Amino acid sequence: DLTLTLGVRAEEVALESLDRLTGVALSKEFSKAVPTLGAVYALDDAHQVWLQYAEGFLTPDLDELFVDRNANPDLLPEEAANLEAGLRGALGMLRYEASLYFTDITNYIVTEEIVDNAGRESLSFTNAGRVTVRGLETVLEYQASDRVSLGLSYTYARNVFERFFERGIDLS
Repeated sequence: DLTLTLGVRAEEVALESLDRLTGVALSKEFSKAVPTLGAVYALDDAHQVWLQYAEGFLTPDLDELFVDRNANPDLLPEEAANLEAGLRGALGMLRYEASLYFTDITNYIVTEEIVDNAGRESLSFTNAGRVTVRGLETVLEYQASDRVSLGLSYTYARNVFERFFERGIDLS
C-alpha cells in the first residue's frame, strides 16, 4: 500500500521596524513557494518505510536586519532542502522508528567579526554560505502498561560548513 503526498506552501513575510527616537521606519519583504513531497509504503499492517523531500525558508529577524547594533539590512533568507528516509513500526508492545536525513542550507546567517582600517573590531550579521546537516535518529519505546511507557532514543548529527566566508576569506 503506497501513499503519496505533495504540497506547496506559499510564504510571505513582511518585517517592519520603527526607531521611536529617530522616527525612521525600515521594512523588508520576503516570499517563496516551498514544496514538499512524501511517500509512505506499508510493508504490512505494522511496518512502514517512508521517504520525504521538503524545502524550507527562514527569514532574518528584525534584530539581524535593523535593530541590533550589528544589524545588516542586506541579509538574505536561509533556504534549505531536506531529504529524509526511514522505517517505523511495532512488534507487539515495542514501537520503533529509525530515519536518515540530509539537509543542505544556503545563505546561513552567522555573526562575522569586522576590523576597520583603524583596527577597531565590531560584529555584523552576514550570510556565511552553505551548511550541510546529516544524521540518524532512532527511537525505541516499550508500552509497559496503559499508563507507563519506557523509551530510548539516539541521535547522530554531522553539521559541516561547506562554504564559510569571513572578511572575504574562505574558512570552509
